[in-house]
Amino acid sequence: MTIKKYRDKYQTSKKSLIQENTDLKIENQVIKRQLLSIRNLIDDILTEDILEEYQTKQEEKTKKLKTKQIKSELKENETQEKEQNKEGQNE
Repeated sequence: MTIKKYRDKYQTSKKSLIQENTDLKIENQVIKRQLLSIRNLIDDILTEDILEEYQTKQEEKTKKLKTKQIKSELKENETQEKEQNKEGQNE
């Protein structure tokens, strides 16, 4: 083969490799974007689950607090009624 043929073969091979490299870079960018989207989706799902769990716990705490308040009010009312009954009996 002559030098010209080697040069042509080299240039053809080089162009082919450059094109393949460009294609791979594009594919890599697409994959990175897809992975980022998947990561964000997973993060959103986990965040949503954590928020739901937190909200459920807060609701339970609120219910317990309300129950305690109601019990406390009932005891206070019973105490007041007993005192009133004692006062009524003493009179």
